[in-house]
Amino acid sequence: VQERERIRQEELEYLRQRQLAQEMKEVADQRKQEEEAFYRQQELMIDAENQRRRVIGQEEQKLSDQRSRLVRKEEG
Repeated sequence: VQERERIRQEELEYLRQRQLAQEMKEVADQRKQEEEAFYRQQELMIDAENQRRRVIGQEEQKLSDQRSRLVRKEEG
């Protein structure tokens, strides 16, 4: 009888450990997904900032060209 109880307790402990391991894996998987989403978002933000800087640079160049044309026109 004691042997059966010991085996039953070991089985319960095994099941508890297995459940705990599964829960830890789920938490780790969730954290990994959140981190990947965060890094994707960061990459998108960096790309958007680079695009914004390119557009601003192009617009500044257009303004500079317009100023140069106006100065030449006024001088001419």
